[in-house]
Amino acid sequence: MNNWALKTVAVNKFGQEVITQASQLLTSRSIQDVCDSICKNLDSKVDLKSDLNMFHVSGLTGSGRTTFCKAVIKNLIQNCSLEKSEIIYFKIDKHDNLNCVWNCGVQLARVKNLGNLAVLLASQSSTLEAKENAMVSVLDSFKVVCFDNVSISETNHQLYTLLMAIIHKLKTNIICVSKPITSLPKYGTLVEVDGLNFAAIGSDLNWQTTFQYLDTFYKYVGKAIRSNPKAVQMLVNASQILGILHYQAAANPSPVLNILNLIWEHLGDYERMALSQLSELRRALPLKDADTLSRVIRIGLVEYEPPGAHGNLFGQVILSDCVREFVLTKRSDDKMVKTDSKFDVFQCWMVLLSEELVGLIAEARSHSWPFVPEKWQYVKNASRKESYNVKDLITMKVKDLPHLTHFDVLQETLHHSVLRKDHENMVAILFLIDRYIYWQGGSQTLLDIVDSIAKEKPQLPIAPQLVIRKARVLRTTGDLQGAEKVLDKLLNEKQMLGMWRYREEHHHHLVKAVCVQIKGEIQATLGQWYNSAVLLLDSVHLFKTLPKVDKKGLSCSLGLLVNTLQRMSVEEFKLIAQRYFLKASHPYIQAHQFAIEAAEMAIYTPLFYARHKRRAGEMLLEYSKIATDDPKSEYLTNALKELKESLAAHKTFDSLNSREQYYEFISALYKASCVGELIGGSTKQERLFDLKLISMVLFYHYCRNQTSIVHDDNTKTYINTAVRILELPSYIEINEYLVGTTPSLVYPARAVVVEPAKPPMGMVDRCAETIQTLTLESTIDRFKTTVLTIEDFESSDMTRGQLNEDVDISNDRMFNQLTDINVHECEVSSYDAVHSKWRTQRTLVYIGEQLNLSEDKEGAQRDPYMVEYLSQDEPLGKYVGKRYQKPRGPEQYKEDVKCQMTARYYVGLFNQELYHKGIEVSPIQFLPVVMVKLLDEPRSIIYNVEPYMHGNFMKLTNNLNWVEKEGAGSKLVLAFSHFTYERSKRTLLITDHQGWTTEDHLSTTFLTDPQIHSTDKTLYGTGNLGMRGINTFWQDMHKECNDICQQLGLTRP
Repeated sequence: MNNWALKTVAVNKFGQEVITQASQLLTSRSIQDVCDSICKNLDSKVDLKSDLNMFHVSGLTGSGRTTFCKAVIKNLIQNCSLEKSEIIYFKIDKHDNLNCVWNCGVQLARVKNLGNLAVLLASQSSTLEAKENAMVSVLDSFKVVCFDNVSISETNHQLYTLLMAIIHKLKTNIICVSKPITSLPKYGTLVEVDGLNFAAIGSDLNWQTTFQYLDTFYKYVGKAIRSNPKAVQMLVNASQILGILHYQAAANPSPVLNILNLIWEHLGDYERMALSQLSELRRALPLKDADTLSRVIRIGLVEYEPPGAHGNLFGQVILSDCVREFVLTKRSDDKMVKTDSKFDVFQCWMVLLSEELVGLIAEARSHSWPFVPEKWQYVKNASRKESYNVKDLITMKVKDLPHLTHFDVLQETLHHSVLRKDHENMVAILFLIDRYIYWQGGSQTLLDIVDSIAKEKPQLPIAPQLVIRKARVLRTTGDLQGAEKVLDKLLNEKQMLGMWRYREEHHHHLVKAVCVQIKGEIQATLGQWYNSAVLLLDSVHLFKTLPKVDKKGLSCSLGLLVNTLQRMSVEEFKLIAQRYFLKASHPYIQAHQFAIEAAEMAIYTPLFYARHKRRAGEMLLEYSKIATDDPKSEYLTNALKELKESLAAHKTFDSLNSREQYYEFISALYKASCVGELIGGSTKQERLFDLKLISMVLFYHYCRNQTSIVHDDNTKTYINTAVRILELPSYIEINEYLVGTTPSLVYPARAVVVEPAKPPMGMVDRCAETIQTLTLESTIDRFKTTVLTIEDFESSDMTRGQLNEDVDISNDRMFNQLTDINVHECEVSSYDAVHSKWRTQRTLVYIGEQLNLSEDKEGAQRDPYMVEYLSQDEPLGKYVGKRYQKPRGPEQYKEDVKCQMTARYYVGLFNQELYHKGIEVSPIQFLPVVMVKLLDEPRSIIYNVEPYMHGNFMKLTNNLNWVEKEGAGSKLVLAFSHFTYERSKRTLLITDHQGWTTEDHLSTTFLTDPQIHSTDKTLYGTGNLGMRGINTFWQDMHKECNDICQQLGLTRP
């Protein structure tokens, strides 16, 4: 749902009246002069800084500057043989930002069949300059580009700077419409619009009548107002409707503002309150009946588009920029913040929601359930009417208003709830959209709103789903103990003031099941596979023993169990199997069975169904490599079947615009190719190997698109080639975007509910960039290179733009091109510190650009690269690969991994000890790390890969005798080092602490690259100084224990 873009006005809606109206204006250049200049430029491009292709239309508010611009466009279409599709007209709004520009560029590029530019504009890995140039290329495909209301962007420095840069580079005809300002480019032709031309309107009967009226009732109205058509019309309308018969000239230089001040004094209280509410609109408000606003509409204070215009069954109202700015200056009056029974913007938005969503909001207010339920969630055999998800309701188009989704409307209801401090509705709406927001990566913003509500109204009950969301976010950001604390508090507090009132006893049991499930996830994060399996299986039992089985919760727990069992040792699995009466002979087989059951429970959610089916296939594939009891071919055949069912779940190209679903598709495709390699034999099976090459190409495409995915004809060809190899139906395309159909009053879809907070420093950047709709500004680009598309490595053998033909990829040239795009097949080796075991799997990796770090953050021995690989723990997260500058063997990389994962194991024990003893400190955590070895390189190339972090990088200790005395975290890591020595029975000591911390030192500090001194000098690489390092720690770094050591009860050697 990436629909927040610059507003484009449909030029085909400009009527003949704009030419008549513009001909009555006093301008420094005539319409014909401007049109003649543009027509001369159509056949041959001229230099940008020429007066011939840049026009600045300038005038005061209400002078007719926009009318003049529209008249030029209308004249060009009529007399210069310009097609409507060759002209683009932008209406700049004060809410617009950089993302609006990029999103608009993506949409226009799609319409213009500029797939490579759409990909570049959609990618967060593109530099600002690359995006800027791409936007210029898209706009240069039009013959005339208009920017109306450019001056309003001056208050947004970033947007204004970008627009000026784009305008400066354009080589097409440009018309900029603005207030008289001096900051526009100095080149170009200035067209000044000074209002009415009295000589031109001398014979116009309507204007004659108007001025006679003014002469009769307003003898002292000056020329400034008389020449401003908007001011004149509002004054005449106000005189006739409100009975205003006296006007006193004001000092304000703006004629329109003078008249607005006069009208304001004569409006009723309810009209002022209505205008106050309308001044907060972020988009046009649809209304079936606008009778309560009839006076302000007739005066001209409210722009009104009646029902039937452009096919809409609703009318639409909004304030013009000048009226909105004026009303906001009057907000100091207490009456302005109130609503009136005659008109309530919040209720106007509410009536647009479907009955189902209105019902869900009402149920949320009355605490009907602790989690927003899906219709199919508790039904054994769901009917067609019950098979939808709440997400489907939220993303569905509003009836009779195809330009709006229900999510758009829900955001507006939330926005106006915030303005009126309606906390009950705020919490109910947040509750309803929470799950959808989470999958869009915006939970931190949502939780910030919830926290502010809790502070303002602490007695207001907060739904368990929102409380649990906080625990999920804390777990994701590494604060495992913080997550545990939230869960424990929720489990222990019940029926207390400010707490959720459970309608049914089993509702609390449901909450308990989810809490236990997340606790199982936390144990998995710590590498405690047995504990994780116990908790997850307990949650399965709780879900199954509810009065109605919770299929959604059950599916989630089973899916998590698949991940846990995959990493569990056979010995631990035997204990689990005996405790829970599991029948499978191996953890992979049990994981396969759980994945199948999870998929059956998630049949109405394509993403999760596809994921569970893929995991089922992977488990059989892995088991086939070690199976001795049955024919390998049977496992491989069944694995391929599961993978095909995963691929078939997506069905359309539109579903693959989501990075998460595209990731699932590519993962299943690659695993299918691995099955093909193991099957071998026939020509049909050999073609399965071709899937690997396609998956590598598509994975490159995925990695280069960091937001929503844009598919050009070539990626679609690859996708359909792959599914046909697997004898699956070809994918189809829906939801074609049409440009130029925006109704004149429809503002850009606003996809933010409040100004979002910056992400917590030091958190893994999990899906923060999966959708732009939840952030006002894009985050910092991590790549510094130009985005390439499928076309960049397209071979002459490929079918260009033909979706119904396969691509021949089995040739040496294709292999060379795959090398050029830095996608490789690799082995990922992970270390289990609990059991001292290595686990290796084959997958795909993308090696991005080398990070350009400041000198204080550069490694002395290793270079960092941006990396993504299939099967990484956080599919939407960012990872960094570290590679030694001087050649090192695999053993050094392995020892580095073993060292860090051992430290991660001990820090988990340390944090648990702190939690159990009630010691309140900011948590520390070591990042997980794996070794990635490229398989398709002539020489051994290895990277150690860990999550990418942002924040303040600090060195706290080294591996011998130095401590950062001013660092707030030094005391904690010294206590941790002390703890490791005692917990390991004095066999090792972990030191050399550095990592990322927050400015306030309140959130999790993430550490990396530790060193371990061990009594066994053969372990942990060349930095292991053995007893010398251990003794130096006690003598120089930790001469005496601090208060944390004492609270933990640690003893010195």
